[in-house]
Amino acid sequence: MKVKIGNKIHDANEEPILLIFENDVERYKTLFNISQMPDKSGVRKYLIYPDDIYTEDEARDFMKI
Repeated sequence: MKVKIGNKIHDANEEPILLIFENDVERYKTLFNISQMPDKSGVRKYLIYPDDIYTEDEARDFMKI
């Protein structure tokens, strides 16, 4: 598993990655959203972003590696 923060990609095979959920609702919501991702080839990215700061186009640009 890899996590992109800013412009740096962190790989769990090279350093620990910790996901911290504020509560069970947030955890269940995230797990549900990930479980609903389509099983299409290449769809392996899940992005959470503040939509009051970033536009959808900015979010898509961020997802490009």
